[in-house]
Amino acid sequence: MNNMYIKDSRVSALVIVTLCLVYSLICMTKTCFSSAMVFIVSEGLLTKTQTGIINGAFYVVYGILQIAGGMAADRCDPTRFVTAGLFGAGVVNLVIFFNHSYSVMLASWAINAVVQFAVWPSVFKLLVTMPERCLRTRSVFIATFSNPVGVIASYLVAAFVTKWQYNFMVSSIAMFISAAVWYVVSIVAKRNLVLEDDIPEYTQEKLNSGDFKLGRAVFVSGIAFVLVVTLIRSMLESGIKNLVPVMIKESYGSVSASFATLLNIVVLASGAFGLFTTGKFYANKFKNEVTAIAVMILIAVPCICLTLLIGKINYWYIIFALAFIVMLMSGTSYFTTSDISIKFDKWGKGATVAGMFNCVSCLGIVATNVVFTAMADAKGWIFTIKSWVILGISGALLCAIAIPMWRNFKKKSDI
Repeated sequence: MNNMYIKDSRVSALVIVTLCLVYSLICMTKTCFSSAMVFIVSEGLLTKTQTGIINGAFYVVYGILQIAGGMAADRCDPTRFVTAGLFGAGVVNLVIFFNHSYSVMLASWAINAVVQFAVWPSVFKLLVTMPERCLRTRSVFIATFSNPVGVIASYLVAAFVTKWQYNFMVSSIAMFISAAVWYVVSIVAKRNLVLEDDIPEYTQEKLNSGDFKLGRAVFVSGIAFVLVVTLIRSMLESGIKNLVPVMIKESYGSVSASFATLLNIVVLASGAFGLFTTGKFYANKFKNEVTAIAVMILIAVPCICLTLLIGKINYWYIIFALAFIVMLMSGTSYFTTSDISIKFDKWGKGATVAGMFNCVSCLGIVATNVVFTAMADAKGWIFTIKSWVILGISGALLCAIAIPMWRNFKKKSDI
């Protein structure tokens, strides 16, 4: 499908809407264990550490395969990777609904990561190449909302189903329906593909980009440092999102598991709001994306310090502080997922770079589910929150190193 796109604006819009919707649903399925954690732990079926290991297994496998997924999406038909990922996720969720053995759930969730390895890079690739050219950048921005929307949906389902197992049944049904819908839409999209009649200069450069070395560019541009910052950002954001229900329930004895899960909706919704404000405000205020990331992390650090008062002040103050942190951390992902990654499509490496950022984001989630849960079990929540403060300061310092490198790279590469 190289140099082919959908000229019909209605079909382009259909593809964009469908991709954003199905990716929201697949993000919902990836959060099943996190959203059900408080109920599983309360029931005594698994400990926080065990649920964390299951989540961690998914993101270790998923994260490692993201770079390969990005390369595959850049070189092969990405529509098929999306269909396979959706259908495979439906099967895995169905297995877990029927079997609650720890070993089975652990193995199944790792397999789930394998079948989804190229979904996000493929969605990114399709959004920046298939629709009308004027819709592409906007479509990637819209797609950044898919993750917070999917996560919120997962926690809403977990809060209202009568048993935590139904969380996986709902996800399974959603995946099978999504796979069928996307399969039909992808056929319609391919039938409407036409050859681009005016190939822009950057696309022509992409076709002759054999001399471009992505590995060297990652270090020269400072992206290597930004990848580490993305790891830290992911650890903070996912740590708060995943652990809020358990943190609140254990720190405030009067709060039930269901109400703690509902309180987390406030935190999760702030993530979507953060993406919106970033796209509308920060993206227009900062010419250097890394500078914007540094500023947002620095603003978040005092709020992290405030959460050290958990259990001593009203839980609403803690919820609002955590929500503000998530808003900022989620906002920073706009620059890596959209602005920075899409610039590398000039050399036909956009999906690969998006896969790299998604890889380290996944490793951050692994740290949340393995390190932070074990840390909370062994040392308590205050010790865990102190580690978040250190991470925030470290992220800002790494950004300071990367800022001039990214500025110079953009200037020399004319991106």
